[in-house]
Amino acid sequence: MKDNQQERFPIVDEEGTVIGQATRGECHNGSRLLHAVVHLHVFNAQGDVYLQKRPEWKDIQPGKWDTAVGGHIDYGETPEEALRREVREELGITDFTPAFIDKYVFDSRRERELVYVNRTTYDGPILPSKDELDGGRFWTMQEIRQAIGQGVLTPNFEQEFQRFFLMPRSEAASTAVAGSPGNTTTAVAGSPGNTITNNTIMAKFELMALPYAPEALEPVISRETIAFHHGKHLAGYVNNLNTLLADSPQAALPLEEIVRQASGGVLNNAGQILNHNLYFSQFGAPKNDNQPVGKLAEAIVRDFGSFEAFKDEFQKKGATLFGSGWVWLSADNAGKLVVTQETNAANPVQKGLKPLLTFDVWEHAYYLDYQNRRPDHLAALWQIIDWTVIENRFAL
Repeated sequence: MKDNQQERFPIVDEEGTVIGQATRGECHNGSRLLHAVVHLHVFNAQGDVYLQKRPEWKDIQPGKWDTAVGGHIDYGETPEEALRREVREELGITDFTPAFIDKYVFDSRRERELVYVNRTTYDGPILPSKDELDGGRFWTMQEIRQAIGQGVLTPNFEQEFQRFFLMPRSEAASTAVAGSPGNTTTAVAGSPGNTITNNTIMAKFELMALPYAPEALEPVISRETIAFHHGKHLAGYVNNLNTLLADSPQAALPLEEIVRQASGGVLNNAGQILNHNLYFSQFGAPKNDNQPVGKLAEAIVRDFGSFEAFKDEFQKKGATLFGSGWVWLSADNAGKLVVTQETNAANPVQKGLKPLLTFDVWEHAYYLDYQNRRPDHLAALWQIIDWTVIENRFAL
């Protein structure tokens, strides 16, 4: 299989205005014809980044790991239309909310692209195209840092990811990636409705959508508690963080990276968003005898002795945490499972752990339904854990 060299692309100026058209072959032969492409960086709730593996038959950067979604804008398409088409064709995703970050010119010896950069947070199923990709997987930020400059990732991805997600824009604007000579980027002013003001990224964190109906967790968690907990408390943290990070380079970082770096009010709100995103996305309708299976179940028995022993330790740490906070099941770098108490907005990622499962012991999480009976609330939550979600987090 190979790319269609006669496919026609719009030729654009640096503002994105179409000024002509040319074939793929003409755009990729060193002609320096500026043509438009769309990129989507896909993060999960933990801040890991999905990368696609480029097949060996590609005429540009074959066999390397690249941005989750990247594709040319066809002649007659808008950037938004092209993005949704490419995401559907490459990853099988139709229900996602993209956030436009910026556009810039990527210049190499082979081609010259006007790149529209977008990001999204997505925890649903991903079905990489067997025709267009050699698969894909989520990478941690540490894995990406270690791979940069090693010839594993495409130079375009390395340069773009460092520019928008690993370093402040003021530092990254004129920085080319080590190990990718001849590639440069040029900042381009944003278009109407984007998140750029005076070349500074503005925060645009969004309230996560619940993957179930508000009443789906009853009687364990009531519709009323969901309305206040998700619709008021979490929404408040999102609004606060957007205000705190307005015009800040930190706004372009993945949420997990902000939590690792931040302190004070930024940490309080970013941490609570990350905590709640993991919390709300781990539930489903109540089930009797609800237990994990597979490798996660085996790891629980290995590290705690039994599932019941794990539950007892988890509930005890949740019930005895003084004040407000969270109890977590996490994995260390060796895959060993640990249970920790984290106060207020803290998250296990600050300790180098991978968070898997959490119970919220702030009173607003349970007071409408259980008043001061925190242990009863914790005991009931086991009925609504979607262990498939936890197992997927463990497998990453």
